[in-house]
Amino acid sequence: MKHKLNLYAITLNSLLSGFRMNLINAIWQPFVLSFGVSMSSLGLVESFSGHRGIVPALAQAIGGWLSDRRGRKPIIVWGSILTFLYLGLCLLAFYLRDWRYILPAVFFLGLSAYSRPARDSMVADSVKAGELGVAYSLVMAAFLLPGIFAPAMGGLMADKLGFGSVFALGLVLEALAVLPIVVWAQETIVYNPPTKGLTLKRFSVPAHLLPFYATTAADFFSWGLGYGIIYGMLAKTYGLSSSQIGLIVSASSIAWLVFQMPAGKLVDRFGGFKLMVISEFLGIPLMIGWLFARSMKAFILLQILWGLVAATWVPAMQSYIALKVPKEERGEAMGLLSAFRGIVSFPSPLLGGLLYEVTGISGPILANLAGIIVTIAMFLFWVKE
Repeated sequence: MKHKLNLYAITLNSLLSGFRMNLINAIWQPFVLSFGVSMSSLGLVESFSGHRGIVPALAQAIGGWLSDRRGRKPIIVWGSILTFLYLGLCLLAFYLRDWRYILPAVFFLGLSAYSRPARDSMVADSVKAGELGVAYSLVMAAFLLPGIFAPAMGGLMADKLGFGSVFALGLVLEALAVLPIVVWAQETIVYNPPTKGLTLKRFSVPAHLLPFYATTAADFFSWGLGYGIIYGMLAKTYGLSSSQIGLIVSASSIAWLVFQMPAGKLVDRFGGFKLMVISEFLGIPLMIGWLFARSMKAFILLQILWGLVAATWVPAMQSYIALKVPKEERGEAMGLLSAFRGIVSFPSPLLGGLLYEVTGISGPILANLAGIIVTIAMFLFWVKE
């Protein structure tokens, strides 16, 4: 029997977590730069524990392995606890004006990714195979919905009240986000004591999945070079304020939200492989647009295309891997995928930052474009549909 209530609990959790993340994402890179650090230092922070960082990569491998044995629900709750620690340390960094608190903060931010494979696996456990694309799109649409206003709201709060107000509101939102999981979510995995310990051998990629893992890692590395530090580059190159960057992030969230549910239906109809290839091709005109854009209005318009890129990629990748492994191994497979991508790609924001200091904004974007072309070739000639 499928646990439909889980889908509603995770969707509400995603809505509130999305509010928190969209609120902070717009101001995160300007916040780090406000301590007077360089672009390469920002890239180092992102490489260590950002969306593409080494810490979340390893945390997801462990979290996925545990979620197949101890259950999905407790792992998701622990992810929220780690998020509280991250937000609290960011508050301290702001009010004490001491950048050293950012280092443990980003460490806990990276560790909080521990819960992502459990959340994605619980979605897959709770619906039929033919509904995966729509289910993942529903959860992602809930995450994106606050993105219509939250990034602009976060930027405005940062400009008017200071960065601390944004992190304080983030604490409240994360506390509300974990409640639906604690109260309503039903466990989908019976406790399964491990017959073998968690060793490095457990992180080996199955041979039949290696082309897919390697190709998605190439994608992750490529986008880390340019997109991974794009908001910091916009602030430093064109002098955009937190409010202006918030508007740009809001535009991408609106576009992503509009395209998400149709993209999920296309995934269920045509399969994840085709949609991932289409997503990569859409990245080419986006990179060209970023190369020639000079105004905030131009970047806002380009975010419509970015929304389409993201909407076609996320449910396609999640559905592809969920259907490749048994239910009892989903958490481990998803965690291993995230770990593999993260380990391969974690230097990319740092490299992008170093490129920026030498070439300006064009260098990281051109490197991102070259990586997209290589990834398309890998999909077409190596990955099986």
